[in-house]
Amino acid sequence: MSLSSQPGEIAFRAHGSLRLHPWTETAYHEGSDADLYSLVMRQGAALEFADFRGAQSPCAQWNLAEAGDCWVGGAVAPELFWIRIPVKQSRQALPLQSAGLVLQRAVQKVGVASLDLLEVVVPLEFSRQDPMPLAYGRDWFEFSDPAGRRPATIELITAERSWDEAEIVAKVAPWLGDCVSFGPPASQFDVVLGSDTLDFLAWVAEVFSWAVADESSGSHLQLRFTFRAEDRP
Repeated sequence: MSLSSQPGEIAFRAHGSLRLHPWTETAYHEGSDADLYSLVMRQGAALEFADFRGAQSPCAQWNLAEAGDCWVGGAVAPELFWIRIPVKQSRQALPLQSAGLVLQRAVQKVGVASLDLLEVVVPLEFSRQDPMPLAYGRDWFEFSDPAGRRPATIELITAERSWDEAEIVAKVAPWLGDCVSFGPPASQFDVVLGSDTLDFLAWVAEVFSWAVADESSGSHLQLRFTFRAEDRP
């Protein structure tokens, strides 16, 4: 079943496996209710990325609508988690990277995740007009351990599309740099990704959403990152 979101919302859904840390396994056995929703909202509010329980921050970029996870509840196997994040209407650019960073920190706090599939839904109305800030992400992620690279496929799904895959690769490649290596263009992109962390994948999703925003009349772009089990680290 495809992941869906409401207008003006970012959505994430991940499939795979999660190994709880020994201390979190004990905490949940003793009745902790620290689910994904509370972890994301507390970390998002602490970093002033998100408003939480009426605490309004002028820096806040988003809020949180719903979330479910496999360690407390709300996710259905084989889901690791799902989450929907409304984007503040005053935003001039999509806050995918801040959402991905908070989501990565929340999952890392609980355990060690191995992704099989990540779906990201992006509202194209908030896609960047100016790609220059994306270069900071490229420079940050290029300085990474090469042992973290993983083969994957990326599939782009919209209600209506008019782009050519080779043209999209040519458009995104300078901004992705060495972080993503592309195979021959096809209906889906065979790639080697510099990482499978959620903050990295959110940044890749932002680059692609910028690239297709002018090539699609749909309201949302769905990106599907698929990893082979045999290529897990």
